[in-house]
Amino acid sequence: MVLKKEKYNSEIGLYYKNKLPCELADAIVQYIWFNQESAGDFELIRDIRSKVYRMKFQGDTYYLKCYRPQGMSKIMKNFFRPADAVRYFKIADKLGQAGISIAPPVLALTRRTSLRPADSIFVTREVPGTELYNYLLEGAQHDPEQRKQMVIQFAFMWSKLIRLNLVHLDPWLGNFMVNPGQKAGDIHIELIDVDNIYPRPLLPRKLLWLLNVKRLNYKLERVNFPVTQAETELFLAELDKFLKESL
Repeated sequence: MVLKKEKYNSEIGLYYKNKLPCELADAIVQYIWFNQESAGDFELIRDIRSKVYRMKFQGDTYYLKCYRPQGMSKIMKNFFRPADAVRYFKIADKLGQAGISIAPPVLALTRRTSLRPADSIFVTREVPGTELYNYLLEGAQHDPEQRKQMVIQFAFMWSKLIRLNLVHLDPWLGNFMVNPGQKAGDIHIELIDVDNIYPRPLLPRKLLWLLNVKRLNYKLERVNFPVTQAETELFLAELDKFLKESL
């Protein structure tokens, strides 16, 4: 996907898909990069590796992830590829186009002020609901039908990742939101974080399958979320079915 681009000034670029949200972009630039008061209401909710803000603006809520390349390896890589926020925007849009429910991407901003690679900000709309990790802690882990729905939805997501030549390196349960469906008892799982999804276009499908499945299993073990043998078999069967449907 080719994003549209406009210049905010000589240093700052704005990337978007359909219509540029000019007022939103201006509010973000003024507050984050110019340290000025702006029309938005900003709350810093994380300051580890990258800063994450929750922003309320004109009745809507957005999440802003701010990236500044750190470490020599990351700095060197970013000289030869688009800024982090631009890459994540493209990956998020690719996932959405493939049918995966995601936090809708809105805007990517880049700022180059020196010989360093550009700093960048990735903006998504808020996804309402409950983090999957907390949802399970509240008792859903004891509901067999909801667990079955989750297994099938994860199999669908992972089939799409494999088809798109992507590997998800951080599929921990806090990176997904749960929303109720239209029917009683239905749930929908939405992906809210694409930072750790990477394209691997040269890998064969079998290796992509192995990397994605092993990483998911590792993350489930890390949060001590018990998965039954029947659920494992269901996941693998559904994953195989979805992949065959794509051939």
